[in-house]
Amino acid sequence: MPEAIDESFVKIRFALEPDDGWPPVNSEGLWALKMAEPLYKIDNVPWFVRNLAACDVVVARPDQEGVLWFEEKHQWGGHLTLRVVLHGAIDVAEALRLFIDLLKPYGVSVEGIVQYGMAAVDVPPGVPLAALKALLVEGEKEGRWSFEEGLISEEWLAIL
Repeated sequence: MPEAIDESFVKIRFALEPDDGWPPVNSEGLWALKMAEPLYKIDNVPWFVRNLAACDVVVARPDQEGVLWFEEKHQWGGHLTLRVVLHGAIDVAEALRLFIDLLKPYGVSVEGIVQYGMAAVDVPPGVPLAALKALLVEGEKEGRWSFEEGLISEEWLAIL
């Protein structure tokens, strides 16, 4: 039976193919809201799954053990996913806390994972993308972090 936090939410597994040891896992589980089966709305930001964001609607079906596995994306939900790996921090937990605080004014949601010195950033519609991108590019140029675009939009790409 699928793992669930309540009847409305289920965990969907996404198969991953590590390349040179990254990502460090073979699958990732994301919470999703049940819609009309087999459709589910993603409820959290992906750590490792590419081309997916919170609020995307996906198709998932159970395997023989009842574990729900992702099959395809049905609809983009309008959110972007960014991932940031911090560099040079002695106290990774504190560095992540400071990074999360730095991004709060932009209206994004950020989760940190100390084990990898990494933050997953959910960018909902209405966020000032130019200012956010400028901040991330500046920090990367200064060597404070590197960032990856997990799922972006044409609007994000158009920003220089």
